Amino acid sequence: MKNKLLICIINKSVMKRYIFYFIVLLASIIILPLCTPYSSNKANQTQIQGKWMLIDVDHAMKIYDTLNIDYSKEQTYIVFDKDKCTQYMPDMNDTISFSFLIQDYKLDLFQDTVKINTFDIAMLTSDTLKLMHKTSERIYLKMKE
Repeated sequence: MKNKLLICIINKSVMKRYIFYFIVLLASIIILPLCTPYSSNKANQTQIQGKWMLIDVDHAMKIYDTLNIDYSKEQTYIVFDKDKCTQYMPDMNDTISFSFLIQDYKLDLFQDTVKINTFDIAMLTSDTLKLMHKTSERIYLKMKE
């Protein structure tokens, strides 16, 4: 009698464990397909939106070292709005509009559907944007709205 009771208790605990595993497996099969996978492209597209001011440009090539630009006076802004990008240079009274695409930490700029430039996104936070292009790095700060 004791052996049958012991076997019955063991079988119930084994069954409870299998039922638990079955429920976890079933929940995973149902819930995981409903989750949206992380997309760095989508996250970067969202985070880059807004107005950015160019604060510094670092050139690796020696020929640019003689140029001293005061970026607080010679202000350049870029504004990202949905899939459009506009560069404002008030001191030169110049405005350029682009469309853009972010993919794999690269920022592609287009004019009339023709790719005209590609920048590597070296850093993108809520307040800092660093874009790399060949031998230069452009650093932007996000402007408060």
